[in-house]
Amino acid sequence: MQTIEAMASESALFFRLPLRIRQTIYSNVLKQTTEMFLLRTCRQIYVESHQLVFRQPLKLSNQTLRQRLRKVPERFMPEVTEIFFTLHDVDMTPLLSQTVSPSLVRSGNSLPLHTWDIYDTEVESIRTALIRFQSVTRFTLQVLEGSPSHLYRDFVGSIIGMLASIYPNINGLGFEGSFRDQNFQLLSRFMSLESISFDCHLVQRQAEIAKTFSRLNLTGVSFITQRPPPRSFRHQDDMSTPTSSAMGEFLSTFTSQALSSLCISQPHAPTPNVLVSLRSFIYKNTRVNRLELDWPRLDPEILQRYTLLNKPLKCLWIRAVDRASAFDIFRIIDEEKGDQRVVNLQDVGILRSFWHPIVTETKKQTRVSDSSRAEVSDRVTFKDIHQDEDLTSAELDEANLVFAQHRLRALGVRVMWCTDP
Repeated sequence: MQTIEAMASESALFFRLPLRIRQTIYSNVLKQTTEMFLLRTCRQIYVESHQLVFRQPLKLSNQTLRQRLRKVPERFMPEVTEIFFTLHDVDMTPLLSQTVSPSLVRSGNSLPLHTWDIYDTEVESIRTALIRFQSVTRFTLQVLEGSPSHLYRDFVGSIIGMLASIYPNINGLGFEGSFRDQNFQLLSRFMSLESISFDCHLVQRQAEIAKTFSRLNLTGVSFITQRPPPRSFRHQDDMSTPTSSAMGEFLSTFTSQALSSLCISQPHAPTPNVLVSLRSFIYKNTRVNRLELDWPRLDPEILQRYTLLNKPLKCLWIRAVDRASAFDIFRIIDEEKGDQRVVNLQDVGILRSFWHPIVTETKKQTRVSDSSRAEVSDRVTFKDIHQDEDLTSAELDEANLVFAQHRLRALGVRVMWCTDP
């Protein structure tokens, strides 16, 4: 089956044909039918699905805001509930050309335009555009990384304050990029805020921010690190794992009895200090029932020592580097579930890169294939699998994984898989 991306690519190729050729194709297709049902069907699909396009996250930026807004019909603006906004630095070209353009002289006097006037004008332009989307419930702000200018950092602060004024009842906020020197006290202006996603390594004063978050009555927090932080952000005392102390400091300080979901996604393995802070965090925040740990090269044994301590836990997502690692995760959960330590656990999800499927036949005629879709007969036991001398090491890992997955299902635990694109 073709993917949506492949179909979109083919469609783009088709519309690059000259109009005369496309019209010839249309004519030949329409000649094959005695009615106009094909055109009516296409029109009906367009009418019924057009609004659905705007129910997806709308990607905007201050550089292309006017062009993008022209593509959003006024009647569909209430359909937009999520915006992903990239904030570029402002264009300073007007400062260079103001001597030849009277419109660039500030109204009411003859004083020249200054840099901060350009930023103020940009903030007002963004406000005028965003205020038209009054159904927004989640907003993600992506800003520059590295070491932006003081003017740009003030610009970011103005945008956060502006968001609080036009979307006071928003329930989800996401921050991507460097938010150093920002005043997160502004978040208290969001009266209905429930969830926050951000990179705690690209901010300063983690303990202070954690205390601010603790007062927000959040139900969901996500720490998402897309890539290692720039060198200028790294702690001088921890150059090997520059982001570990920031995460540990935040987890040690942040607390919320309303918190039900915690997600940590980082490009490096956790340090022992971070794991200790995580264990303490889970002890303190006893209502967490959904936990996602997306760490590379994660030792499955940390489940017993650090995370499977919370009886309310209902859903666990965790990254497995290979089949053997996934099997260890299932085995540990099987043991903990059997010992009544995680009595409420209902869902286990495995995050993974692509694994090539393995297909073989055992002597017991048990078909072993991709573990995310495989099934094992109730009559097959762990001993049966290991007594099959024909299995290679890779096939044995796959067989173990399928069997462990079947065991969890028998205990009432649903197993899910998420493969990286």
